[in-house]
Order: sequence, then structure tokens, then C-alpha cells
Amino acid sequence: MNETHGEAGRLAPRTDEDGWFMRKALIFLMATFTTGHAFSAERWTPDQNTCNQQENTLAIVDCYEGRVDIWDHRLNAVYGQLMAEFKKTASDRVAPLKAAQLAWIKYRDANCAFYYSEDGTIKQIDTITCKLQMTQDRAIELQSALPQ
Repeated sequence: MNETHGEAGRLAPRTDEDGWFMRKALIFLMATFTTGHAFSAERWTPDQNTCNQQENTLAIVDCYEGRVDIWDHRLNAVYGQLMAEFKKTASDRVAPLKAAQLAWIKYRDANCAFYYSEDGTIKQIDTITCKLQMTQDRAIELQSALPQ
């Protein structure tokens, strides 16, 4: 059994919160090292589906949420790069990009909420896979708009 030191140095059982924190820290580190100039050198491709190999619905959803976090970080970073680039070189493209991104966020949220209206626990998986698919597609789309 995994244990940590609790109050006064006593051993206490690890909780699921420890695992959650470690997963989030790992996601943050992975996403941090994929930002910056790596965007222009590395071309992203969609994820391979490995989350469905988890043993239950909660684990599958947790896996997908981690992937969404990474892709959302990539999307935000590449959007920021595009905005900075357009402010320097094509200021007439700033407003249309911002409007398109805001509209895309509304559409993604509404589209994925549709999947949550299903019956049963499959709605959790369908909703998070919708968000992953749309977020990675948008990140890849915006990355392709960066100057080479």
C-alpha cells in the first residue's frame, strides 16, 4: 500500500487526490514543454485513441480530460502566437480571428453539450471525446495558419 507522511510524521494512506494532483502536474509539465517556438517546428497530429483502453468510465473520462487539457493549452498558446503575429504584421486580421475564436468556443460548447443530453454513462465519454476532437482540430487548424 502506498503511504505518505501525515501529521506528526505518521504514515497515512495515499488518497485519490494525490493521484489527481500528480496527473495534473504531469499534464502541466507536458504542455509547458510543448509551447513556444516548438509550434513552428513541430506539426501536431490528432491523438491516437488510447483512453478507451482504461478499465471503467471514470478512468476513460479522466484520461480524456488530461488530453483535453494538453490540447487546450496548445490551442491557447497558438492562438496567442497568431494574435501577436497579426498585431505586428496584419492588424486587419486581429478582429476577425478574435471573433472567429469566440464563435468557435460557443459552438464547441453547444455541440458537446448536445452529446451530454444522451441517456446513460456513455454521455460522459461522448461529451469529453467531442471536446477533445474539436479542441485538437482547432489547435491544428490555427497552427497551420502560423507563418512558416
